[in-house]
Amino acid sequence: GPPSHEIAAGAPEPEFGGEAPPTPSEGTGASLGGVSLADVAGLQDLPPEAQAELVRVARIESLDVDEEVSAFAVALVVEGWTSVMASIADVPCALAQVGDVVFTRGTFDESVSLRVVAGESDTKVAVWDEAALASATSACPWVADELRLVADRFQALAGATMGPLGERLDEALRQMVTSRCEVRAFMAGEGIVTSGSPVPGMFIVGGGVIEGEDVVGELGPGEFLFATSVMSASVAPMGARAGPSGALLLFAERHAAHELMVSVPPLLEILAG
Repeated sequence: GPPSHEIAAGAPEPEFGGEAPPTPSEGTGASLGGVSLADVAGLQDLPPEAQAELVRVARIESLDVDEEVSAFAVALVVEGWTSVMASIADVPCALAQVGDVVFTRGTFDESVSLRVVAGESDTKVAVWDEAALASATSACPWVADELRLVADRFQALAGATMGPLGERLDEALRQMVTSRCEVRAFMAGEGIVTSGSPVPGMFIVGGGVIEGEDVVGELGPGEFLFATSVMSASVAPMGARAGPSGALLLFAERHAAHELMVSVPPLLEILAG
């Protein structure tokens, strides 16, 4: 564990011109198991002292197959692998392997709570709470912004599995669809499409709700916006905007959406409703 790293880092270095030795000790200075935080997407941009602090306060959960951990701000897989799921769903929205990190705090306060579920025995996951993350990123707010974008993707993937995408597509097909989608965040009341204009592609609600401008009604996580317009490449029958808590959407532009309808036939059935 960390103590051996500290001894190694503090041990006298042989003289080799004085510049080479610090590099390995920095690399091992902030690592959990065999995972160096300097190699972890999202955490690698933290200053070394913030990485070291995260290592110091990490809570390591050892999980047997199908055991889970939830209620965290950040989870890092240190050994084994996990599925990432919404707390209220049994459908994986992503896989996280050694060195992969899961962030849960995205752009919006109202978020889908996530859990990581071990895929094999002896899976080890390091977890941090909101306070530890806030402390680590306090000196570098730009990192916190990047992490929010990573979290938005997990949030949107989790929310999107709560509808027909989760019910009717297996994991491989769902991955084909979501890998072609980007995540778009719309603030409260922000317009998504205007009435009579072309629907630019396939929108799947991942978080929050979409409201129609002309009718009382809303679309929630897992639902598709103007599916028939996407299939026929026609215009939006009405305007649509993000609801009062904003909306996270998975978006595939029209060309990608049409390719997906060909390569993932069940998607066509879902859109046809």
